[in-house]
Amino acid sequence: MGTTIVGQIGEDPQPVAYLPMRQQYSPFATLVVRTTGNPEPLLGAVRTQVQQLDKNLAFTNGQTVQQILGQGLWAARMGAALLGLFGALALILASIGIYGGDGVFGGAANERNRAAHGAGRASRIK
Repeated sequence: MGTTIVGQIGEDPQPVAYLPMRQQYSPFATLVVRTTGNPEPLLGAVRTQVQQLDKNLAFTNGQTVQQILGQGLWAARMGAALLGLFGALALILASIGIYGGDGVFGGAANERNRAAHGAGRASRIK
């Protein structure tokens, strides 16, 4: 009995046993098709072949492996994008804070800020 990953990426593999449909019936089945090229154009052909086997079979949720992996990694990608966005925002705010004191609001405001943080009068005189 081999192991396979079913569920989400990052989960521990669980043992799986494949049984014939007549032995353990479920109204749902998964069909996996291997291709050598781009699989997206073949989804229509696979759907047609399934419908030719039995008109009552419903072919739903046809996806490629890349699409399934993309859905599984969406949360991690969004987390990384938000982390990068907040990092860039922090860098911009830090740059404004470092260089903003010597610009338009320098002088008296800078002196009050230094005094509020405990700088003595001798160190504040320019």
